[in-house]
Amino acid sequence: MANIGTYLRAARPFSFTASITAALFGNVAAYYHFFNELRFEFNVISCVLSTVGCVCIHIVSNFVNTYHDEKSGLDRVPEAAGADNAIVKEILTAAEVKRASYIVFFCAFAIGLYFIVLCGLPIAALVAFGAVSAWAYTAPPFRLKYRGLGDIQVLLSFGVLMIVGAYTTQAYSVATFIDYGRIVMMSLPLSFLVDAILHANNHRDREVDIVYGAKTLATRISVSASEHFFRFLVYAPFGLMLIYAYFGIMPLWSLLCMVSFIPAYTTVTKLIRRSDYPADIYNLITADTAKIHLFFGILSLLGLLISTL
Repeated sequence: MANIGTYLRAARPFSFTASITAALFGNVAAYYHFFNELRFEFNVISCVLSTVGCVCIHIVSNFVNTYHDEKSGLDRVPEAAGADNAIVKEILTAAEVKRASYIVFFCAFAIGLYFIVLCGLPIAALVAFGAVSAWAYTAPPFRLKYRGLGDIQVLLSFGVLMIVGAYTTQAYSVATFIDYGRIVMMSLPLSFLVDAILHANNHRDREVDIVYGAKTLATRISVSASEHFFRFLVYAPFGLMLIYAYFGIMPLWSLLCMVSFIPAYTTVTKLIRRSDYPADIYNLITADTAKIHLFFGILSLLGLLISTL
């Protein structure tokens, strides 16, 4: 029987930075907006639980993807570069992965119920969406990855809604409709970058995905268009931050994130036609994009915190 360490490796912990960064950004954004508000008190327990809950949903999503990508045969293809499927590698059985996904989902759902009781209806819809989203990417009947909707799902689930959800756990009693509009806008840069991670991965696997019917955005457009879309996802967050700082949506200190433009530019310049370079180049691009997301997120968080001093 597999031990906890085996399950943890199978959950792909290297990817958790995406959900942790989103959760912390939402919490810190709430503090930035309301630290001077008498009715507001930052709740450390809520910060920890919302972060754990986001990571749990992320783990469930990874386990579900592992299960269904192996079941479809997609991750058993030798050409599926970088596939890290615990079932294919015989680290865990399909039954063990399925059972683990149920256990972690129960933990996420328990945290969700706590926040529904604490925050009321504003968080209920987000919890429900997160629960469905964990299965929707590869599992039937939705199978969003196979319908060309995976990019939208990831951008929303691991970007906008994860950040807004974490924000709500702190600001539910003081935030107005305008405040929620503002946090949605603030969530877009990190949302684009998290989708850039997915798109880099899908761009790498486009030939295999075409054969196995995974109609990702990368398979629906030309190679050149796919590369241009990746560039947009990486560069757009920096343009948005400049606009946000100019109009006061984000503080000037948030422009600390511009330091991460240097590795972003370096990563984008690696994106050369697949016909000219081996798939290993694209593995590096995917990993580098994840680092950009983390670096950008940390610097943005620091900018918000410094602005409250």
